[in-house]
Amino acid sequence: MYSPHHGGNVQIRFGGPLTPAIKVLLIANAAIFLLTFVSNVMAPVSAVNPADSIVVKLFIYLGVTPLLFWSQFTLWMPLTYMFLHADLFHVLFNMFALWMFGGDVEKVLGARRFVTYYLLCGAGAGLLVAALQPGLAIPTIGASGAIYGVILAFGLFFPNRVILLGMLFPIKAKYFVMIIGAMVFFSSLSAHGDGISHVAHLGGLVFGFIYIRRNRILQFFGNLLKRRRRKPDLRVIYREEVRRMFEDDDDNFSVH
Repeated sequence: MYSPHHGGNVQIRFGGPLTPAIKVLLIANAAIFLLTFVSNVMAPVSAVNPADSIVVKLFIYLGVTPLLFWSQFTLWMPLTYMFLHADLFHVLFNMFALWMFGGDVEKVLGARRFVTYYLLCGAGAGLLVAALQPGLAIPTIGASGAIYGVILAFGLFFPNRVILLGMLFPIKAKYFVMIIGAMVFFSSLSAHGDGISHVAHLGGLVFGFIYIRRNRILQFFGNLLKRRRRKPDLRVIYREEVRRMFEDDDDNFSVH
């Protein structure tokens, strides 16, 4: 829940606008979850050999399983994993966040750029999981990486928009993003047994920031290169000045 500002008034809104790209993503995620749910009902996971289950195989080969990604070069994983969810709460939580924050972000970017941004954040998060945990044999699934990228974009585009944290505590979007960014960063530094891929969340934030601030980032590094060219090494300057001093006429020296 957040409150958009209109002049001096504050309007409380529960959720965001249901824009075209948001509709498509909600339907796609819901449909795929329904298919996996039906598959699990028809062929439930066996306690004797769970690997024989259709759903388990889908999660292993369509989720980001780093061990398979690097050994078998299953390059589709960073794109497919974000449309798979473990249970009803998992998919509902992610789609609720997408609905709350995604509509306003889509209005800024446009439908096509928003979908590109969403997929980039999700794929980037999946690649980061594969890069930082190359030996992991457990698949990572879910749209959380992409969702964290959407939340970051919301905070950058609407920094002073007030969010009701826990539907009780008002906080500006920019501070909300800073808080969750810090939490994700420190959570990703240590291993957890909570079944949550904090690295994927971090990847969504990082790739989202790079995409949105790409021009400023390129300009920053460009300015650094220019400064290095304009300002030679101080040791070089010192040597040149000493050489010039000894090559000048004696009249240029003052003896005391």
